[in-house]
Amino acid sequence: MKVYTRAKNAYIGWCSNAHRNPKDDNTIREYEALMMSKYKPNTLTARFVALNWWLQYVGMKDIRFRIPKTTVPENPRLIAPDEYARLLKAVSASGDLKLEVLVRLCHDSAWRPSDVGLIEPRHVNMAEGFIEKRSLKTRFTARAYLHPDTIPLLEAYLSGEAPAHYLFETRTGKPADRYWVEKEIHRAGKMADMGDLTPRVFRRTFATTNQCDTADALIQGGWSDSRTYFRTYRRSVPERHKAGVMRTWGVQDEDEPPGYG
Repeated sequence: MKVYTRAKNAYIGWCSNAHRNPKDDNTIREYEALMMSKYKPNTLTARFVALNWWLQYVGMKDIRFRIPKTTVPENPRLIAPDEYARLLKAVSASGDLKLEVLVRLCHDSAWRPSDVGLIEPRHVNMAEGFIEKRSLKTRFTARAYLHPDTIPLLEAYLSGEAPAHYLFETRTGKPADRYWVEKEIHRAGKMADMGDLTPRVFRRTFATTNQCDTADALIQGGWSDSRTYFRTYRRSVPERHKAGVMRTWGVQDEDEPPGYG
């Protein structure tokens, strides 16, 4: 809802300053071109979708903002095991239990930041060691198993400072949004001198390094279909590819990589 409101207000404000009719096709194309010159396609997708909802709401069903094609970086960032260990060490040393739990949940679940912010205590199955909820974006029910080291920290957080309604709240009874989650992960990355760390790095790393069956990987990370999983997140690693084929043939590969090489 925040994206919808921000996008609509920004567009109407621009039209007012430029003395344009916000419902005119030429105005829409001019604004569309301006935004495309300033922002990346991935940033614009949610904004243009929100504006299309607004146009439909006001009865303008014949014109639409054109949704830009999503771009995928050629060499996306992944987080290696030693980097993650350094991150956990830095966050633990800060004494911020809330941040440590957030980092671990983002890493273990590989969920979108919007879904992490909406986790409620009732979604946590401590006995079986997983969290389960329906994804905000895809409406697909994800079940994410947690690392054994995460469980006691999560228990301590739930029995102590965790809010009653959501695990992470910015205001009483209000869940943390994706921007808050991204900001906190970025802050954690700064603590460990890791630069601009984002939740998407955890999501992409899990997709690339996991040893799960594809169906189980989709359930863990909340992907509703395999097309997005393979097109956007999972990366082919030649060493892993070779090792997998050798295992299929029953040949032992002494140089098999433990993760993504």
